[in-house]
Amino acid sequence: MSFLNDLFGSAKPRITEEEFKKVRSDLASRGMSENKRDQVETLFSGDMNETVTAEHPKGIEKDELEMRIKWLRENKGKHYFSDKEIDMVEAVMTKWL
Repeated sequence: MSFLNDLFGSAKPRITEEEFKKVRSDLASRGMSENKRDQVETLFSGDMNETVTAEHPKGIEKDELEMRIKWLRENKGKHYFSDKEIDMVEAVMTKWL
């Protein structure tokens, strides 16, 4: 099963490591600072680097993205992202799912 997932990919949409590099580039082209892009990467690093299984391949899945965006919106005192930046992260990452 793992071989087939590696070969054909997971049935669930996800942002792979390679796609995340494109996310960072896209965020930069929209004016997001390197520091903020690093913070985005840190926010999603647990999802990107978690233990891989046949049912759960490496990458950021849609539900993980939604949970992190929700956390950003509900915990504005714990980070330095503006509403506009949160919207930008959501839009760019959704594009790569």
